[in-house]
Amino acid sequence: PFFSGQAIGNWQSGTATSGLAGEDFLVLGTATTVYFAIGLFGVPIVFAYIGDLTPGATITYRTYITVFGVMRLAEDDDYVVGVDPNVMVMYAWVGRGQIRIEIQSDNALDNGAAIPYEYSLKTY
Repeated sequence: PFFSGQAIGNWQSGTATSGLAGEDFLVLGTATTVYFAIGLFGVPIVFAYIGDLTPGATITYRTYITVFGVMRLAEDDDYVVGVDPNVMVMYAWVGRGQIRIEIQSDNALDNGAAIPYEYSLKTY
């Protein structure tokens, strides 16, 4: 199925599940589900629109996947609002267990801001 929505968080001053600055953005799947987040042509993608955040802010996303029952960092990337594309493209993973995506901003003006997202998720 296709999912869309928005997440609101303290992107600069919050603390994500990992203990790092930022907030949990999305958690996909369950501990016992085999899933595949699907994008164009079957490429696994989650899209997030950051164009409404503070111009010049560096937005970092971190993707964690479940490996042998433990959440581990799989991807970490930065976007600069107004310099890089306004749509962050986060590649998800095929696996068993959850995917967690955390987002952090380096600008306090982004606290409380909404970040829209969309993705498709197929479970097996």
